[in-house]
Amino acid sequence: MDVIELIRNLVLITAGLLSIYKDLTQIREKRNEKKKKRSNKKRK
Repeated sequence: MDVIELIRNLVLITAGLLSIYKDLTQIREKRNEKKKKRSNKKRK
């Protein structure tokens, strides 16, 4: 394997992991919003 190929693979892997991480954080935020809405209903 060439150094260029290795670097290219590393960049692809890091980009993939970053996109997955962003998706996970977005899902977590949506769940937190739902929980907040439920807790607000309970207070009333």
